[in-house]
Amino acid sequence: MITGGAAAVLPWAVEAVRDGGALHYFAGGRGDTLPIPLETLYHRELTLTTTYSSSPATLARAFWLLAAGKVDVESLVSHRLPLERLAEGVDLVRRRQALKVYVTP
Repeated sequence: MITGGAAAVLPWAVEAVRDGGALHYFAGGRGDTLPIPLETLYHRELTLTTTYSSSPATLARAFWLLAAGKVDVESLVSHRLPLERLAEGVDLVRRRQALKVYVTP
């Protein structure tokens, strides 16, 4: 599972990933502390990696997983808005009232 943004998303990501799974966290905020108990990582045998950005190879693999239907991302989209409501979608994300906003033309 690849995630980014505020560290507050990590507990949700930990709940969504399977035992033995891996989380890749990028583009985190400044001064954030890890909001996951270390024992959770240990007992569930989770792997947490971090970076400022994913490599082209990692992004290509993630795209393949999505395109092949190997990863269900439907539950990640919290809002669907038409393009004329883009500003509303941006505002929802800024106020942390949306996880992912899907904007359609």
